[in-house]
Amino acid sequence: MKNLLSKLKVATGAFALGALPVIAQPLDESNISNGRISPKTSLELRIPFQNYERVPNFKEQLAQTAVKNFLDNEDLLSAKEFMRYLSSIDDPQTLALWGQYYFLSGRSGLSKKYLYDSLQRDPNNPNTLNLLAVYHLHFGPENGAELALDYLNRAIRLSPDEPVYYFNRALTFELFMEDFQNALSDFRTAFNLYRDNNRERAKMADHIAGLYFDSTYNEKRLKDSGLTKQELLRESIKWWETELRLLPKDTKEMKIRAIKNRIRISKELLKKFNP
Repeated sequence: MKNLLSKLKVATGAFALGALPVIAQPLDESNISNGRISPKTSLELRIPFQNYERVPNFKEQLAQTAVKNFLDNEDLLSAKEFMRYLSSIDDPQTLALWGQYYFLSGRSGLSKKYLYDSLQRDPNNPNTLNLLAVYHLHFGPENGAELALDYLNRAIRLSPDEPVYYFNRALTFELFMEDFQNALSDFRTAFNLYRDNNRERAKMADHIAGLYFDSTYNEKRLKDSGLTKQELLRESIKWWETELRLLPKDTKEMKIRAIKNRIRISKELLKKFNP
């Protein structure tokens, strides 16, 4: 891939950083530095929480509280406490967590070191493969998207029921490769795998709606979709309406208004295409 920056397009909808709060912002050039995505932008950085139960002495309250604060709130101070607690542990899961911590801290060199140390000790750990995919999408090299896709394919083969990996692969297909069909397939798979988790299903519905909507003015995706602009707009409306139904009760009114506004714009465009 000659230039990752040329592959990035402005995307509709909200982005999330794993288990952290939703960042309601589009992907634009302010999020990009030297052709790389900013660490503050999208993709799931999460290691599924239940896997930390494998860490020795994980039941201790300090570690439980610290890692939960780290994953849920991007609380780096709590993460430091957790790191001190784990300083004598060098199993692959802990090394991956160090890599995740340094990634969030913006220290790419240390993040890469710990992630590859983790991979060397356990080359079949899907969590580490997922984190390496996110790392390469943010920090390169120029073929970072191809590396990320390879790591995500391996993670999915090892853990085919983990929706996080499908979500990251969908974003890779959408943002870096403009591959409509594969992006849509992976978003739908993630949507289905979240099952009763309506908060996450709403997020997936938002991405699916945005993919359909964006494809109305992207010639490559439009052709790849095999749909007309009218059909794409109808699908985007359907999925944003699905998102509204799935949103939890504590959703901020501003977000609800934003989704309703996207539906309104889509319906206006649909009228334009169907005079």
